[in-house]
Amino acid sequence: APVAMMENATEAPVAMMENTEAPVMAPVAPPPPPVFEYLPGPEVKWFANISPMEGGNKIMLVKEQNIVIATTRDGGLWGLNPASGMTEWNFVASDAGVDTGFSDGGPSVAEKDGQMFMVYGVSSGVKFGSDTTCTIVGRYFDGSVMFISAPTNGQCSGTPKVSGDGQHVFFTHSLHPEGLRNGCFTVISTTDAAVFYTFCADLNQPMSEPGCYNNPMLGNYEGGETNTNDICVMGLAPYNGEEGVGTSATYAFQKPSNPVLQPTHTMLLGEEVGRKVEWQLNAPPLIFDGGYGMLISASRNRILGWFGVPNSEDSQKFRENKFDRLPTARPDSERGDPLWLSSYSHPVITPSGQVFVSGAKTEIRAWLDPEMNSGGGASWTYGYTAQAAAFTQPVLSPDNTRLYFQEGQEGAFYGMDLEGTILWGPERPTGGTAVLGDFSVDESGAGIYLCDQTGQVIAWKIANAPTEAPTSTPTASPTASTMMPSVSPSSAAPVEATPMPSVSPSTMPPETSAPTTASSAFAGPGLLASSVMFVAAVVFM
Repeated sequence: APVAMMENATEAPVAMMENTEAPVMAPVAPPPPPVFEYLPGPEVKWFANISPMEGGNKIMLVKEQNIVIATTRDGGLWGLNPASGMTEWNFVASDAGVDTGFSDGGPSVAEKDGQMFMVYGVSSGVKFGSDTTCTIVGRYFDGSVMFISAPTNGQCSGTPKVSGDGQHVFFTHSLHPEGLRNGCFTVISTTDAAVFYTFCADLNQPMSEPGCYNNPMLGNYEGGETNTNDICVMGLAPYNGEEGVGTSATYAFQKPSNPVLQPTHTMLLGEEVGRKVEWQLNAPPLIFDGGYGMLISASRNRILGWFGVPNSEDSQKFRENKFDRLPTARPDSERGDPLWLSSYSHPVITPSGQVFVSGAKTEIRAWLDPEMNSGGGASWTYGYTAQAAAFTQPVLSPDNTRLYFQEGQEGAFYGMDLEGTILWGPERPTGGTAVLGDFSVDESGAGIYLCDQTGQVIAWKIANAPTEAPTSTPTASPTASTMMPSVSPSSAAPVEATPMPSVSPSTMPPETSAPTTASSAFAGPGLLASSVMFVAAVVFM
């Protein structure tokens, strides 16, 4: 455009505009972590009685619904008031259409279309028998039925998992007797319980419970690099009474990234030509770090770790860290009793990469450096005085500063810091009765819920409810969660809980400083999250 000229042939002055750019704002610091005020030891809030719990069953608080739920070995599902222990509802196997039922799995909690629900498995027949089946049940928190699946062949293998969108359930089921033995994986819809996909290994072994992760960054195996759909991993398990390590295989399933592909499965690790591994699983794998990492409790008390390299420019290292027959960490460990036994629980990992496992050699082992000290020996080991491996899963506190575990199977519980120092314990709230089902720590970190094999439930207080660290800006007032109205199903007889006076802890003095939260280097474990109408399976043996 021509430049405007003044009469004296000089350029017109340029009008200066006021600076309208938005001022640069200083970055907002993340809110400080909650401050946990731990008690010197657990205090009993109440106890109650439900059906006995078996290994694999679980009791847990669902804070959003203000209820404690538990699965029991007779195929039952219980709901207890978290303040008093009073029974809100109780369902037995016959409520799922199973005349003689049992369970060795826990409940899964999910949400679909803004409504929370529970999923659990009920097996029929006699455990390890020839005529077992698996029925998956979905219930809303008012007790009403969401769906009940048709029975599949073989007893349920552990806890079913739910996709992150709540649309599908993933579960494994197995036949154990010789001549019929098989392990299978099935996907059903939560809308009508219709089967979308099913697959059986046909390798004369049962299947372990699946471990799942929602919305991973990728499928960390050959061919899965661009697939960000949910991933589940499971493996062949020892059959009842098996001696030694039999046929071994581990399978990974993802919905294909190309929606036109049909469901299929491919063996990635297994008894391929010249490529055999020898590990079976008693517990589900743990997937973490956006799907790049995985930890497995394997046969002979081994802990196997795959630590991927997100956005790595070292392509060779990236290949070496895929989920294949060569884990990046395979530390030596003493064997359990029997020698081929694998742990009944999966490892746990903090956001900063510290790994803890309750092994088959009756001990807690810890690796405090990332990637399990590059596969070296444990940072520390705490040996149980009990002579049996624990069935229960060790649990980290919500602030990742404490580890809670049961020693053996005799109901002796401990609180420990991450350096291996016992903070309290042994506490035997059940009087030495075995605790086989998984206990849980509520998400506030203030309480523990556990149940022994006779059905005695104990609610512990282990900390005062955490408070937010002071900030310069006011925060909104908290809102109280509401409980769905209770129902009276056919089997539910109200059970009155007995409040208990506080008990004095046995050993350690109170802490003198508030715990700190570990830095976040690892994304924690996740559950399945997207639609799984079509599933691509990958197997590694």
